[in-house]
Amino acid sequence: MARVLIPCDVQYNLCLAAQEHLGLSWNGLARFLLVNPKTFENWYKCRRLLPKEIFDKLSEISGFSVKEFQLLPENWRLV
Repeated sequence: MARVLIPCDVQYNLCLAAQEHLGLSWNGLARFLLVNPKTFENWYKCRRLLPKEIFDKLSEISGFSVKEFQLLPENWRLV
């Protein structure tokens, strides 16, 4: 699964913007995205990189534009 590398503050603000736009709690946003709330917590607290699919959904939901990011390949840990 490809991952998106962006600064931690940008990753948090992207998640926060989506949460505020939908008017959901963190757990509610996790359920909306069909992911485990603990997994989502790891993403918004920047413990893990966002998968590209989730990054795209959050960007679309929030309207938050991230112009510069690095897309890591599926086997990025082996590179």
